Amino acid sequence: MRFYEKREGRRVTRRIVISPMLHPAAREAAQRLGVETYFVPEYLEIKGGSGGRA
Repeated sequence: MRFYEKREGRRVTRRIVISPMLHPAAREAAQRLGVETYFVPEYLEIKGGSGGRA
């Protein structure tokens, strides 16, 4: 996250993983770390309107 924030000059507000397969232990770790998980990008809800990039 720090790399992205420094490179893009904007604050990270969401942590997201999109993967067609996710091991149950990885899903639990993501929940603990506050990372949203999605299996297909179409299920991802874009929040806010800060341009064309999500």
